[in-house]
Formats: sequence, C-alpha cells, structure tokens
Amino acid sequence: MVSGPKIPDNLKPVLDQLFKTDQEALRLGLKYDPRHIELQYGVWSVPVASGIAPANGYELSRAIHHVQEAAEKQTNLPISFFLMTQFPQN
Repeated sequence: MVSGPKIPDNLKPVLDQLFKTDQEALRLGLKYDPRHIELQYGVWSVPVASGIAPANGYELSRAIHHVQEAAEKQTNLPISFFLMTQFPQN
C-alpha cells in the first residue's frame, strides 16, 4: 500500500456491509482488500477479487458495478473498483 491520504472513516464500514449483504457479491464470492485502497487522481481505488467463478464476465462486471454504485451513494465519495486475479500478499 502506498502511503497517502487517510481512508475516509465511512468507507470501510460501508464496503464491509455491502460485501457481506449484497446477493450478487455473495454469490460470486466478491471480496475487497482494505489494505490496498488508495486515492488516485481524486478517486478512491478499491481492489476487488472473486473467490469463485460460476459466472461469466458480464455477470461479474454487473455485480462489481452494482456494489460500486451502492458504495458511492452511501459514502458520497468517488469510488472505482478494479478486478484483481488475487490480492497481493503484503
């Protein structure tokens, strides 16, 4: 993780709640890694990975977009999710 601005207090609780309750996120095993959230060009960048792959790329993209929009609405922050094949170990 690059040292930078402090993650807003409301971001992690909202992401935790969404990733634990959103049906599509749960079905696809979506997870995020709070250690690697960064502010990039004024947008909070959140790495997301899928733990299981029973869906095609379209379904995965829709689920990620749905959770991202919900997070933006609940936090009033600009957020961008990006898909990773796996999270870095550090």
